[in-house]
Amino acid sequence: MTKPGLRISGWKSIAAFLGRDRTTVIRWAKERNLPVRKLPGGERATVYAFSHELEDWSRGQDWFIDEAQMGAILPETLALPVTPRLHDLFLRARSDWVRRDAASMQRAMADLQEITRIEPLFAPAQAALANCLVLAGEYSSHGYAESYPEARRRAEAALAIDPQLVAPHRALGSYYYFWDRDTKQAGDCFRQAIATSPDDVLTRIWYGNALTDNGEYVAARQQHDHARVHDAGPVPLSINQAWLFALAEDLDGGIAALHDLARAYPGNALIQDFLALTALIRGDPVAYLEHWKCCEELRGVSKEKSHAARLESAYLEGGASALVRTAIAQQTKAEEARPKPERAMAALFAHAAGDRMLLMEQLRLADAAVERWASGWIVLTLQKHWQADAEVIALFEDRLSPPMENRFISVQ
Repeated sequence: MTKPGLRISGWKSIAAFLGRDRTTVIRWAKERNLPVRKLPGGERATVYAFSHELEDWSRGQDWFIDEAQMGAILPETLALPVTPRLHDLFLRARSDWVRRDAASMQRAMADLQEITRIEPLFAPAQAALANCLVLAGEYSSHGYAESYPEARRRAEAALAIDPQLVAPHRALGSYYYFWDRDTKQAGDCFRQAIATSPDDVLTRIWYGNALTDNGEYVAARQQHDHARVHDAGPVPLSINQAWLFALAEDLDGGIAALHDLARAYPGNALIQDFLALTALIRGDPVAYLEHWKCCEELRGVSKEKSHAARLESAYLEGGASALVRTAIAQQTKAEEARPKPERAMAALFAHAAGDRMLLMEQLRLADAAVERWASGWIVLTLQKHWQADAEVIALFEDRLSPPMENRFISVQ
């Protein structure tokens, strides 16, 4: 992670630090006094900036989000609170929300909670808070059991005030897929969001992400492509497209793309999350641990709540096998809080250890519970890796959840 006061050289690195493309940052330097310095000499002067100055600058900009991206949270409206203080809080929350780091996410949620406390009928703030809460588990230390149910409550509150908003439908789509594991309801919510605002980039990205997770790769790519036609810049889109590419087309190529993104955006926790998962696919639980430690650090997870710390202790005491068994125990306990527990991740950990007996144990437990896994990508991935083992493959029968669109299944 870039430290305050660090010198950042070149337009590309400055753009990566701010989470924007090179062209936008050059324009900001000309039009918005972005603190960029130039070294004299040569036709193409070398530019550099200091991280603490860039951070101070961005915090001072109510308009830090570019004009073309002002709808990132609320594409359907530019309505703002009337009260000057709440007006400023709302703009600041939007700026923080798009930065996708733990501190910014916490500030955005705190500001939006303050707005909704004072003006509970201001629907855009309720909707924006619902969207922040959907991402809270990915980019901060919020637990999913806390953030997703609250996201649903806020989204439903926003729709009760203004049924025409798109953001609440988008948030509900993520809630129903990633927490409730109801693919039908999730698909209905995402399609309602698209019907409300067909060209909303964030809805297309989030729907594409859910489709990827459910193993519906062709439909996921279509949603991501639609998003890119309307905005080629969002970093989350690039990250999720790299993950989709790793799952659906070329694992090594996708991993390489994720590593490139990790170098460009060292503070992004989601990249480390995906790299941790690719390590499990490749059968490397130790690499998983390293990426997961980094992910938790970026999310601001305390030592007391750290899963990585317990996994590392298990590894030091008993090696990779102990790490995997501890991970399965942790995952099984976490699943107890969900409406529909599943053993998909437990099966993936067993696969990573190359432990056929452990994998069979997880699959038989899933079979006995008649589990349908919303994590369709895990089903497809494990079917591909274990396709020569008829006994293992038989236990994947009827494991996939219903599709939201049109699942692409390939075990070639």
